[in-house]
Amino acid sequence: MRKISEIILMVAIIIFAMSCGNTQNSENDKNDTSKISKKDTIKTVDEQKVTENKIIEFALDDYLLLQETEESVKYVDKNGTTVIPDNKYVNCFTDTFRNYALVLDTAKGFIAINRKEQFLYNVFVFDNAPDEAKDGLFRIIKNNKIGYADAKSGKIIIEPIYQAAESFENGVAKVALIATKEQIGEHYIWKSDNWFNIDKTGSKVK
Repeated sequence: MRKISEIILMVAIIIFAMSCGNTQNSENDKNDTSKISKKDTIKTVDEQKVTENKIIEFALDDYLLLQETEESVKYVDKNGTTVIPDNKYVNCFTDTFRNYALVLDTAKGFIAINRKEQFLYNVFVFDNAPDEAKDGLFRIIKNNKIGYADAKSGKIIIEPIYQAAESFENGVAKVALIATKEQIGEHYIWKSDNWFNIDKTGSKVK
């Protein structure tokens, strides 16, 4: 009887030990799952940052050409094959479409698109047309704030954080983080007590 009791006690101890081990493994699995989930989340955020501009790089010999008549506006490739069909956009402002183009979209207004026709950002409107590039940069709009994009590549150079921003001249632009608009006839002017100058890196300068 004593030997049987000892055997039963040993079995009970073994079962208890295995149970504790499984519990620990389960906790470890949970921790590992948490780590994986966190890692995946970080990766997703990084991917969003990388693809934020959505600019697709093409070689200099790979481009589309604007064909515009009184009745149609379209883009064709070097062989004359239509790639972006007639009147898909109200107007197009980029003659040679390599990596990005400025167009007028019925729903979104003046915008930049890439070669996959993905929306990049809204373009600042000046005199009823997309902002003209000055010093190699033009103004863009995101979340009702103004920033700057590179005229050659279309990539965002200075993130849109300003409520008022003038064109670059001699490497410097006048901007304001907080400003109001005052309507004067068909136009408006910005008013701010906090104007300052920035260079092409977005750094504040005198």
